[in-house]
Amino acid sequence: MAYLGIASENLFGQSTRVCIKQTFYTKSRDIQELGAAESITLKQNIPHDPTRQAKGLTMEITCLVWARALLDLVYDFVYKRLKDWDAEPPFSIPVMRFVNAALAIEQNGEGQVYLLEEVVEEASEGKFRKFMNNNSAMPPLFKDQGDKHRAEFLAFTQHVQYWKTKKNAFVSDYQGERFP
Repeated sequence: MAYLGIASENLFGQSTRVCIKQTFYTKSRDIQELGAAESITLKQNIPHDPTRQAKGLTMEITCLVWARALLDLVYDFVYKRLKDWDAEPPFSIPVMRFVNAALAIEQNGEGQVYLLEEVVEEASEGKFRKFMNNNSAMPPLFKDQGDKHRAEFLAFTQHVQYWKTKKNAFVSDYQGERFP
């Protein structure tokens, strides 16, 4: 997916910056300079046609919608259990979310298709970190207790998602910035 730039429109609530993305393919060409012993490979990222953009970017939005639904499933599970037990949680429950995104289709011209995605600002959200990876069910080790707590909660979310979907689905690759 190609990163095209950032718009400063307030399309997603609190966020004021939006990343504009498209899918692309890479075209390579070898160039032999006069007198040079080796050739130079030039690579160019070329956006897919609007139909292929729509197909690929719609899949991206669909995955985001399902991931959000799976996370909501976990919060519903946790809060229902707490209500059933008439109890307060013995620890803080991290509030997590996925970035907001939308599909934009050019109305005039060639009908280009773009994915608009909320920009997560390092200044307000903190440094990027990988909380869960898709190659292990174990969260990485964190020195910061808050990050460790969030990573353990995200591992828990995977177990709940897998169980509640009867072993059909879970979010496998959690990453992001500092969460409130």
